[in-house]
This record gives sequence, C-alpha cells and structure tokens, in this order.
Amino acid sequence: MTISPERGPALLTPQEVADRLKISLRHVYNLVGAGDLPPPLKVGRLSRWREADLASYLERLAQISRDAEKVA
Repeated sequence: MTISPERGPALLTPQEVADRLKISLRHVYNLVGAGDLPPPLKVGRLSRWREADLASYLERLAQISRDAEKVA
C-alpha cells in the first residue's frame, strides 16, 4: 500500500475502481452488494476504497483462478 506521511493511504474513487477493474460503475456497486468486493470507506458522504483492499481483492481472484486451473 502506498502511504505518504502527509497524505495517508491511497484512496480510490468509485470511478477509479471501475477503471482499474475495467468494469462499469454499476458493476462495482453490484460486487459490493454481493459481498465480493470489500465495502468502501465513507469519507463524509463520499465512498473511497483503499488501494490495498483492491489489491487484496485482485489477489483473491487470481488465487481462485489458479485453484480452478488445478482442478480442471
């Protein structure tokens, strides 16, 4: 996770999460609702995801894919 002393952990907007995953904004919220994607942090009324949480999610998807290849 990228942390700078004056800025704190890197936070992503919903659109940045969608862009990184190459999915729609609606799909981001559908994944959160299904419990697949970690819920966002609330900064006031704004939703933000920690970059580390998104990285963990992607690693979990990669592990699931590797496990599926072993079974097939």
